[in-house]
Amino acid sequence: MAYVDTSMLLALFLNEPKTADAWSWLDRQALGATTVSDWTLTEVSSAFGSTGSSMP
Repeated sequence: MAYVDTSMLLALFLNEPKTADAWSWLDRQALGATTVSDWTLTEVSSAFGSTGSSMP
């Protein structure tokens, strides 16, 4: 099981230098082989709220 942290999720949804790498890594993971904590979801929500962006 691979843990996906806040920085990884933000790279997936924002146009950052590592966005392509993040998607490439995620594409290589087996279905159901990743996990995200409740705290990470809270941090991501906070990051989008502070930037004025909305999650896609």
